[in-house]
Amino acid sequence: MAFTNIPLEADYINLLPQDSEPVRNLRFLTKKLKGVGQFSIVIESKKKDIKAMKEFSDDLNQELLKIPEIQYIQYKLPLDFIMNNLFLFIETEDLEEIYNRVHEKVQYELWKDVPFYLSFEEEEVKFNIDDIIEKYKAQKSSITVSETEYMISEDKKILVMFIKPDFMPTEVNKTGVLIDKIKKIIKKLDIKKYGEDLDISFAGTYTLSYDQKNAIYKDIRLTSLIALFFIFIAILFFIYGRPAP
Repeated sequence: MAFTNIPLEADYINLLPQDSEPVRNLRFLTKKLKGVGQFSIVIESKKKDIKAMKEFSDDLNQELLKIPEIQYIQYKLPLDFIMNNLFLFIETEDLEEIYNRVHEKVQYELWKDVPFYLSFEEEEVKFNIDDIIEKYKAQKSSITVSETEYMISEDKKILVMFIKPDFMPTEVNKTGVLIDKIKKIIKKLDIKKYGEDLDISFAGTYTLSYDQKNAIYKDIRLTSLIALFFIFIAILFFIYGRPAP
């Protein structure tokens, strides 16, 4: 049909002026970083079957690593880095408060056994930052590191795997190929063997661009069909609708 001959550019960047500075910068980033954006695989269990989600994500990760278009996968928290750099994630005012409490405790321990030390405190000075810890726990969007290293939501229904492809989100044809490969792997693993209620979906900038392209193609197809119908009606009217001479 007519609409099938209409070329639809997959990479939106090719539609922009190639000599413009933003496009040149983006091309440079593409060359250096390969992919810029987020591609996520969302594993969901409404029954909160964390064990099944973990086992499936581990097996899926091993298969995904074999796909050449994938640079790396992250679905576990870097525990060693987080624990060794915990205070880098704390706000400055909270760090100052922790410092003051430590200082107060140290001073108390240094002076408490000195005979000439006079304390105005009725009770022993204790070091405690439970209130600060609870503050950051209240801000979390996933279960705590102490419970699991996997990236699992706070309600324990979702495990997310973040993937970095070696192409840009605008290259939607490549995204489609990647999604097809992942779906074949999921089918091969047979997700229902891990948990009956496990479900898979895709998210992120790559998936959004891919869905937008498909939506545009669908709209063009529908519009072309409607236009062809009315053109056909117009031709029929022109041929047979004119009054006889």
